[in-house]
Amino acid sequence: IVQNNVWGSGSASQTITYGPGTKFKVTAQTGSNSGDAPVSYPSLFIGANNGRSTASSGLPLAVSSITTTGIKTSWSWTKSSSTSGSYNAAYDVWFSTGSGGDPSTSVPSGGYLMVWFHKPTADQPIGTSSTTAKLADKNWNVWYGTNSGSGKPCVSYVAQTDISSMTFNLGEFIKDAVTRGYVQNS
Repeated sequence: IVQNNVWGSGSASQTITYGPGTKFKVTAQTGSNSGDAPVSYPSLFIGANNGRSTASSGLPLAVSSITTTGIKTSWSWTKSSSTSGSYNAAYDVWFSTGSGGDPSTSVPSGGYLMVWFHKPTADQPIGTSSTTAKLADKNWNVWYGTNSGSGKPCVSYVAQTDISSMTFNLGEFIKDAVTRGYVQNS
């Protein structure tokens, strides 16, 4: 599901185009935010989110099965020469504390894991960075903290240098987060 998600500013607007396949493009964005929260978070998602779900996705899936079998995925992003402002480019995973997921809420009950392909110089992920990891043959700064809006834990793997495209095993990141105690294997 492609979702246009303007939530961090009451006066913001956003226009996106999508397709073919699993692609979208932000064609216009307005708004500003005086806090740390983004103005918007346009995304593609698979699974369940805020009353919507994808058909036959196989999600939710137990964390223990992801860390055992993995999930092969890929993600790419580009910016046009006219792109301005502060933005990140990230792959986001939501965790639930129950086997049925969290299909009717916009906040995960178990927390977040993010893989940042681009980090703006003026902004940072939730929490603090105190360690590094080498995953998917890339070097990452690992950030951990609590989302102030939801009170849920958030672990972010931030590429030490921008990555424009990557095919990877998402289970490798999740397994690392479990090993560090940031995500529960159950």
